[in-house]
Amino acid sequence: TVVSRASDELWGKRAADAAIEFWINGLLSGPQTHAVNLVGNTGTVVMGVTERYMATGFGKARKFLNDKSGGKIGWDGNSSTWTESNAMMIGMIDGFSQMHIAFARGLRDGEGVSRDLLAPGAVKTDLGYKPSFTADKLGLDPNSAFGAMLDGFGQYYVRLPGRVLGAEDEVFKTTAYLMESNRYAVSAALSEGQVPGTPEYKAMVSNILQGEDPVHSLPANDAAVLFAKYQTFTNEISDNITLGATKLTQNPFIKLYVPFVRVVANLMKYGLERSPISPLVNQKWRNEWNAGGATRDLAATKLGMGAATSAVVWGAMANTEIDEKGNEISRPLITGNGPKSRAEQKIWQQMGIKPWSVYMQVDDPKGALDADGNIKQVGKYMPINRLDPVGQII
Repeated sequence: TVVSRASDELWGKRAADAAIEFWINGLLSGPQTHAVNLVGNTGTVVMGVTERYMATGFGKARKFLNDKSGGKIGWDGNSSTWTESNAMMIGMIDGFSQMHIAFARGLRDGEGVSRDLLAPGAVKTDLGYKPSFTADKLGLDPNSAFGAMLDGFGQYYVRLPGRVLGAEDEVFKTTAYLMESNRYAVSAALSEGQVPGTPEYKAMVSNILQGEDPVHSLPANDAAVLFAKYQTFTNEISDNITLGATKLTQNPFIKLYVPFVRVVANLMKYGLERSPISPLVNQKWRNEWNAGGATRDLAATKLGMGAATSAVVWGAMANTEIDEKGNEISRPLITGNGPKSRAEQKIWQQMGIKPWSVYMQVDDPKGALDADGNIKQVGKYMPINRLDPVGQII
């Protein structure tokens, strides 16, 4: 009948959703995945503070040059301050000091309960807040012995990798939130003419952070939430291409192969903002540049870091060394996707060169000793393609 056929189709869809949930969490179950996530997010947090300090320095240099040139640089009187940069640094330290609390909260709320600071669902696994491997979703009685066993299996085994990843992201979301809320509160106090260190300044900053300032508390919270999502690559996708890709992944078969479109798209955007070609292809960067003031300083810093990174990478890729026969040979310290011709690929293979890697000196795995009796150092290529966003920028 039509009803039974529709029921079969519905159950089939639910079973497919449960299978996808099992599959995606299986992808996240390896320890290497979580190690890469922790290292990559730590690098992003540190980069955020570094960029703010550099942007402040850029703004100070811009003011100095404007004063020396008699106003020809076009100084608009607006730039980031060292006080704001220091506040962001303090926020980072506070966040890391509370990481055990944030991690526990992430594990506890991993199934989609609303966060204290952030909206639910902003985790890298889009299944974390929509569990499918449950008795109820599969049309079984959750109060039955088998249904209860299935729910326990789903919660404590199937979705455990996603819950852990969500908890890890909670650490970095909380840290980024504290970084930006601190910076915003200090910036707002300075804009109101408060003098750092005075009781009035401290009271205003505290009121903003505690949500008691009627003018600045809500904007500070909103800015901090956006920054936290941006730093963990979970911000909403707005452009047509990535929106289309996201809709495609609603198809269960496509989602099996491309389950993390939002994160990948945001990673690419993050890297592009820090690319030397960003002024040509990135509208967000151009908007920040055209905004002027401290926003322009930050955009210039991102471009400068991208250009400097590119210069270092190109130099490292062109590195050479002298082999045992005294011949100069190519020994790239950083590699990209590698040569296309099979002959060159064979040479790379013979030399132990691997694509998307960095060349490092490590202890000889066989424990061989050098002439001084120390463990011999040997070269080894370590992969960097998953250490995003650093790998993405490189």
